[in-house]
Amino acid sequence: MLDRYRSGKYPKHERFSDEFFNTQGDLMEAMSRVAEMRGETGRLRRELREGFDEAREALREKLEAGLSDEELERLARERLGLVKPGDKIFYFTTDREG
Repeated sequence: MLDRYRSGKYPKHERFSDEFFNTQGDLMEAMSRVAEMRGETGRLRRELREGFDEAREALREKLEAGLSDEELERLARERLGLVKPGDKIFYFTTDREG
């Protein structure tokens, strides 16, 4: 029987076992990588959560501090184009016909 094995009459069994063990090794490596990635994902989630918490706290402090009258006026003028009664408005054009 050993001679038949050596002569190549049973190559499928040998190939199957080699392939099986190679596949098992690949599977174990993949599972190890998945575990590493889960740990990294958890770490990244914690970092994001901490960043969001810090940003939320900074916004909360800014909101609680409120805006001064001068800041509100500046924002109204810059962003909304509002003017006070009596202000003079100038419009400039780039057309130069002459």
